Amino acid sequence: MLSWHGISPDRVGGVLMGGYFTGLLNRDVLDATLDHEALRRLGSGLGCGAVGVLTDECPVAVAASVLAYFDRENAGQCGSCFNGTAAMAAVAGALRDGVAADEDLARLERWSVVLRGRGACATLDAATNVAASLLTAFPQAVTRHLQGACDSCAVEAFDVRRPYEVEAVVTA
Repeated sequence: MLSWHGISPDRVGGVLMGGYFTGLLNRDVLDATLDHEALRRLGSGLGCGAVGVLTDECPVAVAASVLAYFDRENAGQCGSCFNGTAAMAAVAGALRDGVAADEDLARLERWSVVLRGRGACATLDAATNVAASLLTAFPQAVTRHLQGACDSCAVEAFDVRRPYEVEAVVTA
């Protein structure tokens, strides 16, 4: 797949699998085939089939941006999701900015476990997958960010934005 898109495997730092639902994978994914069973063995999946290849992006920045997206875009219908996505996004943002503490990471790790299955839909599960996968697949990047933001994060190299804004139509 990488060669089809002109990406050298040497440039790959990780992958955001299945859109935002199945989380982040480190370079171990380069040895896997793109099928359900192989990705399941890595603790991931195909999700919607989208694959985001991280080349220059910091995985901490990617996770922070995706969690901020879940915080902005959740339906606000159940407290566990509304509050849980906000809390995880805040910790991931602090980590990206180099101002998180060990206690923040302990909370993020706990939330990535205890909030699973608590939402009315799968949004909260997706957020917990992103948080958990960041902590397990990129422990060195997480540790570095406890000592300060990396150069990539300092310039905000990765940002999730809505591809469009829905305009309200008002008729008289």
